[in-house]
This record gives sequence, C-alpha cells and structure tokens, in this order.
Amino acid sequence: MDIDDKVKNKVDQVSGAANETIGKLTDDEQMEAEGRLQHGTAKLAEGVDKVKEAVKDAAEAIYQDLLESGIEVLLDDRDERPGFKFKDADLIGIPLRIVVGAKHLVDGRVELKERRSGEVELLPIAEALEKVKATIRAALQA
Repeated sequence: MDIDDKVKNKVDQVSGAANETIGKLTDDEQMEAEGRLQHGTAKLAEGVDKVKEAVKDAAEAIYQDLLESGIEVLLDDRDERPGFKFKDADLIGIPLRIVVGAKHLVDGRVELKERRSGEVELLPIAEALEKVKATIRAALQA
C-alpha cells in the first residue's frame, strides 16, 4: 500500500466516523460540523500534494545530478505502484536503483539498492549520489 492509498484510507475512516457523529447532531450543528470536515479534508489533500511534489522534486534533482556527471539514468515517474516499477527495473537489468519516497525523504535519505548483491541501504542523498558515482567509475575501470 503506497502513501496515497494510506492517506485515502485514513481520510475515508475519518470521514466515516465524522459522518456518523454528524448524524446525531441538530441541523445547525450538522451544517457547522460538515463545513469543518470539508475544510479539514481539503487541508489534508493539500498536504498530500505538497509531499508528492517534494518527492518529485528530489527525484528530479538526483536525476539531473547523475546526468550531469555523465551517468546514464532512467527516471521512472510513471503513475504505477512501486513494486511494479521495481519489477520492471529488475527485468531490464538496472544495476543500481535509488528510491525516493516520502517516508525517508523527511530525514533527507533515499534507498539505494545494488541489483547484483541485493544489498539495500538507507543513505543521505549526497552519500547515495557519491556511492553511485564511485560504483559506476569502478565498473568502467574494471
């Protein structure tokens, strides 16, 4: 379940509980409560959009940094679930995978996976970039 699904599920749970409570109020109380609920739901959706934008911006910055370093990079920005994207990356033989997600981006970290060894590390973004560059340089010199 990705972050969008988790947020949608939480919104549905909160909305359901709020609607049940609203049903027990007077007409005036219901109108006020419904207005507050709609405002809160709008704020939550706004927050989700900001998180998505931050993840997208970080992924694009990493992409540009690696391109500028002369490294061939594939940015998978399709609207698909992560597992679907990971499977495709494995099928086409992507040797290193950087995963930028909201959960770790808050701490300034990304997930780096080496396909050959299967090793997965959580690293600060700058460290992950340096490790990718060093790994590619070493592979080209071998």
